[in-house]
Amino acid sequence: MDSLIAVFKENAVSDHEIAYLAQRLSRSGEVLAHEVAHIADVASTGGPSSLSTLLCPLQLVRNGAWVPKLGVPGRPAGGIDVLACIPGFKSHLTKDEVLECLHTCGYAHFLADDTFVPLDVVLFNYRKRTKAIDVPNLAIASLLAKKLAMGISRVALDVRVAPYTNFGSTWLEARVNAQRFIGTAALLGIDATCFLTDAAVPYQPFIGRGESLVALHHILSGNLTPALTKHLNLCRTISNACAGGNDADPSDLRAVFADHLKQQGSSWDIFVRKVDELLTQPRGIIFAKSDGYLSVDLASIRQIIINHQAERLGKSDTQFPDSCGLTLLLPAGTAVEGGVPVASVRSTGNLEQLLAELHRFVFQSATQRGERATEMVDANG
Repeated sequence: MDSLIAVFKENAVSDHEIAYLAQRLSRSGEVLAHEVAHIADVASTGGPSSLSTLLCPLQLVRNGAWVPKLGVPGRPAGGIDVLACIPGFKSHLTKDEVLECLHTCGYAHFLADDTFVPLDVVLFNYRKRTKAIDVPNLAIASLLAKKLAMGISRVALDVRVAPYTNFGSTWLEARVNAQRFIGTAALLGIDATCFLTDAAVPYQPFIGRGESLVALHHILSGNLTPALTKHLNLCRTISNACAGGNDADPSDLRAVFADHLKQQGSSWDIFVRKVDELLTQPRGIIFAKSDGYLSVDLASIRQIIINHQAERLGKSDTQFPDSCGLTLLLPAGTAVEGGVPVASVRSTGNLEQLLAELHRFVFQSATQRGERATEMVDANG
């Protein structure tokens, strides 16, 4: 694995070689074949605050696609680990269970394991231990391996541009890697589109595993703030570019989600009770230090939450501990006065310590940031 990582890290591989690795990883476990043609998914390159891997599958299903979503744990709040925080939700599925989910509700969301892409799991875990997660060529192979194993023919990739993501810290790097992803996917018979977005600032105010559940509840219940509406519209755009269709109302997405929860061992009512529990957990407030425009150091906030999750991992009976999170009370870029509440911090541990750690990364800037940039890349460039 060291030799493989070294070669891929040096960018000394062709699209055909990346496709070959993806094929070998995909065939290391069970592989799905489908009688229907409309098999799609929206994946991402990692990064906090986006809900695309939670919302886009619901939109795809609403528009007639089947979505067998095979994933790996995210940091700090990947799609599958957010769902795994809902009591009863079954995050590991057998091949028969995946097919039953698809035939019943059109959607299965589960973890890669000994059943599906086990070799990819081994390589992914080794990459985490050796700090080789942000190697774009390996990320491309890993992403496509899971799509191949699931029999997916159409994929959209949410490429989040920031220093802590897997496709590059600059727009140029991300664009080059997006084009390589599309070209490699084509070699494997997968039609791919990429959306590049600025991940250096929050997509929406809720950051963390539990916070993502709260945000999801707000959206699916129709309790939309301007920030959540903007993010939902972005997810709709990505989904529609992936597999076509019309924008679904939150109530329609809620129906898909409720069916999905039921099929994987939970329910809408259990989800609501979990959200209510999260809202009653201890919280503290971060206040603006001075006049200016609200901005956040999202990379540092991400790392602090990851560190607290890691501390709880050995003390918890769950694979995905959810001990803390942050909610912005105002959109990033808002003009604020010193002393105004700007963020709420949740913690089931040492709240005062977490507040002190996070406080210096929620701050005011002298200049106002412009609108978030978005760019679509497809097979035509």
